[in-house]
Amino acid sequence: MPVRLHAEWLTQTDERVLETLDETGPLTRPQLRATLANLSPLLDLSADGFDERCEKLVAHDLLVENDDLVGISTTGEQFLRGDYHLADAATSEPEDADSGYWICSECGTTGTDGAATCPVCDGDSELR
Repeated sequence: MPVRLHAEWLTQTDERVLETLDETGPLTRPQLRATLANLSPLLDLSADGFDERCEKLVAHDLLVENDDLVGISTTGEQFLRGDYHLADAATSEPEDADSGYWICSECGTTGTDGAATCPVCDGDSELR
């Protein structure tokens, strides 16, 4: 199991959000919250608190959002693998920081190739 170096602000709920999206792919916030509630009923998943955690993860480039979908970013994936350390985030850059990460607003397909349109459905992709 990779060693993850945390920041003081990171919570157990934050890690479960990242792990869940890594396994499921992009979800809407309500779908993600329901999935987490089923997997781990002990997590703090009040609607307002959950939205605050998601916003925090987006602000730290661990999650990306497009329309109503939320997905794990390349940086989030690197954190889960132990390749990006949040404790050092002020002084280190994630690998391939400029590669971009996108979620298709039409079908939810994700990628990191910098595509302007989705290769699956030709829908618009929002780069992150």
